[in-house]
Amino acid sequence: MDAFDVWLELQATDEKGQTIFWSGKVEDDGKGPVEPGAHFYKSLQIDGHGNPINKRNAWATRAVVYVHLIPPGAADTATSACTSPKASANTSLSTRNSTTANSSGGTLISPSAALLIQIIPPA
Repeated sequence: MDAFDVWLELQATDEKGQTIFWSGKVEDDGKGPVEPGAHFYKSLQIDGHGNPINKRNAWATRAVVYVHLIPPGAADTATSACTSPKASANTSLSTRNSTTANSSGGTLISPSAALLIQIIPPA
């Protein structure tokens, strides 16, 4: 994986435009860290001392701890859940989803390929 942070971003708003769910939000108006509960695509490699490989020092890799990436021709499923006390069968929700990549050169946002939303009213 290159020096990019890649994550899914999903935002749901009600008919009044109020955000009721936002996974993958970047704090501080897009300048801070990504919300930690976001669905990330990354890998973790460590050097001989157990330190993460995070400074373009891939030559020092001694072990791969995990790989959570989507290889070419493959797909991935991410699940998010939220509750809205005002939700009912007549509630209208708008959603925006994207795959976001952030590097030292800025932020790239690209629409995700597919999104399935299932609204389950409170019991």
